[in-house]
Amino acid sequence: MLLVLRRPGPPYETSPSHLAYLLGLTRGALSARLGPIEEAGLITRPHGTADRRRVRVRLTEAGHAAFAEHAASEDAGGTALLAALSAEEQRTLADLLQKLVVAAETARHATVPAPPGPKRSRSAEN
Repeated sequence: MLLVLRRPGPPYETSPSHLAYLLGLTRGALSARLGPIEEAGLITRPHGTADRRRVRVRLTEAGHAAFAEHAASEDAGGTALLAALSAEEQRTLADLLQKLVVAAETARHATVPAPPGPKRSRSAEN
């Protein structure tokens, strides 16, 4: 969740519906997952100033720190694991993993519908 919020860059926020789309979750499932993360202080869900019905999901400073700590520990574990491979084997593994990621992303975008656009009122359609 934190990675997905960091991916687009500052201000590290998005709408709940877009976040649900990126994670392949329903909005209800996303809401259930956001609660504990918000309680831990890693995200906030502020309401829009112009329209109080609009909510954003925003990464907090504590969320940035938690992500950095997690990434560092994974990096250390990955480095230790990869030490069993030669430099050439590590390059081959990286190339194969990249190929798999690209194929998975391509397949995902082909099967997951686009996030819903803004709702239009009936009067706007007439």
